[in-house]
Amino acid sequence: MGELGRVTEPIKVLIEQKSVDVIYSCGPMGMLRAISELTADTDVVHQCAVEEAMACGIGICMTCVLPVKDEAGSISMLRSCIDGPVMDGSQVQWHLVGQVPEANL
Repeated sequence: MGELGRVTEPIKVLIEQKSVDVIYSCGPMGMLRAISELTADTDVVHQCAVEEAMACGIGICMTCVLPVKDEAGSISMLRSCIDGPVMDGSQVQWHLVGQVPEANL
């Protein structure tokens, strides 16, 4: 039963062979990024529940921030405990996750 390999492989096949409108996912950040990359050039919406550490759970400590692009194209650090944890995978700037914003250097 099941498929051998990474979870993203069957997802790629499903997108190609089925009429998929939305993918809901949760799991490690690397997997969420990979799914977002699979859906980037498609009409498939990727809603992902991120697994950032949430030390306080009320948005004060800022340990759970993620870089997310807004409608104007600006990147903001959103708190996954307040603004999430479900995010639009196409808006998360996966290549910047874990990086310090240049303005803060």
